[in-house]
Amino acid sequence: MKKSNLLWVLLGAFVITCLAPLSLQAKKKVDLSTYRYVTTYTDDLRYRDYDKWNYRNTEATILEAIGKTRLQLIENTEIAKMTDLQKMQLLLVRFTMNQHEQDGTITVDFMTPGNKKPVASYRTSFKTAINASEALESATERIIKKIEKDFPPEPVDGANAAK
Repeated sequence: MKKSNLLWVLLGAFVITCLAPLSLQAKKKVDLSTYRYVTTYTDDLRYRDYDKWNYRNTEATILEAIGKTRLQLIENTEIAKMTDLQKMQLLLVRFTMNQHEQDGTITVDFMTPGNKKPVASYRTSFKTAINASEALESATERIIKKIEKDFPPEPVDGANAAK
């Protein structure tokens, strides 16, 4: 009887030991509802494929979609005029796109201004072999749907809707 109990204890310890790293590595869920403002963040990654029309058009489409969420798009110059509370509600958005002969990826990162720590990141890929334009458009729509899900527009109350 003692041997079977010891076996169960050892088996339980083994399972807990194996699963512990998984729980430690699990990402903390960030409360995205605290953010109200967003501005673009530029770095060298953003301009990797800057000469391509698809890049600029896709970025504009995604920024336009972000503008339809509850996040208010602001210019970088407006940050200096913000209160400390507003700055705490600010996110930087960085857009990157890599397109190769056969495939490509779109990544949209929302980061905190101070340490550039990612708060939310969206990535999708697309195949360019058959119909690159259609594949890119579909990938862009997938990214937009994910962003809209996490940053939905503010609900319109009945009193404001009637006015």
